Amino acid sequence: MTLMLTTRIQKISPEGVTPSGVEIFSVFSDRSLFCPESSFEDYGLVMPESIKKACIKRQSDYLAGRYCASNVLKALGKEGVTYIASAEDRSPVWPQGYTGSVSHSENIAVAAACHHSSFQSLGIDIEFHMKEKTLNSVCEAISIAQERSAESVPSGLTRSEYFTLVFSAKESIFKAIHPLTKVFFGFSDARVFKICPESGTFSFKLLTDLSERFYFGYEGKGNFFQGYDFVFTSVFIP
Repeated sequence: MTLMLTTRIQKISPEGVTPSGVEIFSVFSDRSLFCPESSFEDYGLVMPESIKKACIKRQSDYLAGRYCASNVLKALGKEGVTYIASAEDRSPVWPQGYTGSVSHSENIAVAAACHHSSFQSLGIDIEFHMKEKTLNSVCEAISIAQERSAESVPSGLTRSEYFTLVFSAKESIFKAIHPLTKVFFGFSDARVFKICPESGTFSFKLLTDLSERFYFGYEGKGNFFQGYDFVFTSVFIP
């Protein structure tokens, strides 16, 4: 049996296609088949010393994410990448001239990347829809009052789908902006609004100053795709 099976997430823009210059790769992985001694070698990757000390779940997720990352780099013409380092926040350190993002949730991992000539930065996130108990425990932590108002929930989305989308969108916003500012910001520092299920788009506004470019009130747009039981979001910074 195979540890990872290639899948494909296509609809990450309003047009339902990958933005020009961006490559994306995703896999389903089966942790029960993961073997610390051989799985990294089987997929042509190097296991860092820091990951050797981690639990099996972390090792398996790391392998799936880095396997996706190596494949998007290969698609962009960067061959033979066997090791992608991690920054202090555990995000991938992409080769010079490239930018990208990795996400995994349960058994799905996905990576997207591009040359800096296409986008300065990008962020992606995938999340399975929250169960009611989880949602009730985290709702106030991941959203602001305006996002919790009844009129903010668009028709066509359940409460779980909506708040999972808000959470995922903020993850993508952070992943896209943090590499450009190196400033940490939390869930209360951005607002997600104008969610349109028909076009798969949302808008966001920063509620804090991060840099000269990313100031209080800065607005941007993102994309999302609702799967059967998950949501996938993306933000691209020109």
